[in-house]
Amino acid sequence: MKVLGFCFLFVLSSLCANAQDWTLIGEFESGVNDMLGDEESNRLYVVGAFDSINGKYMRGIAAWDGSKWNELDHGINFDTVPSTWGGGAIHVSRYKGKLVVGGIFNNVGYFQKSKNVAFWDTDTLKWSVCDWKPDGGVYYVYDTGDTTYVLGTYDSIAGKYSPGANYLYQ
Repeated sequence: MKVLGFCFLFVLSSLCANAQDWTLIGEFESGVNDMLGDEESNRLYVVGAFDSINGKYMRGIAAWDGSKWNELDHGINFDTVPSTWGGGAIHVSRYKGKLVVGGIFNNVGYFQKSKNVAFWDTDTLKWSVCDWKPDGGVYYVYDTGDTTYVLGTYDSIAGKYSPGANYLYQ
């Protein structure tokens, strides 16, 4: 019985000795909905309905470079969205060399019109508008290279009626 107790203590102490040291890197004043560890830009991107991180103004999207949070060209504006939730960014992923950000919003950057989906170029550090023009929220974008799947609460996307979920062929 003593040997079994010793083995248990040894295993427990080994697990604790290998435990990760957690460090707070971001205190968000509101919700974070998604994040992407992007190997191409070597950044961690977070999106949500937040206005600040660690007390610094950052709107709906930000990038962690390993030492500090960076604003992405005035972020995402979701103030004017008529919704119970209030809007914000919901999803971030890679799409054809850029980041695609989906959610419920009207503008990106310094009031550049972009309805519910926009692209962030990690090379030029600029926003670009997406021509899909969904009439409702975009919750997820998945690109296989040949097909792009877009999930959301819209009734039309790219000028085609398709409620709920859709896929676009390239």
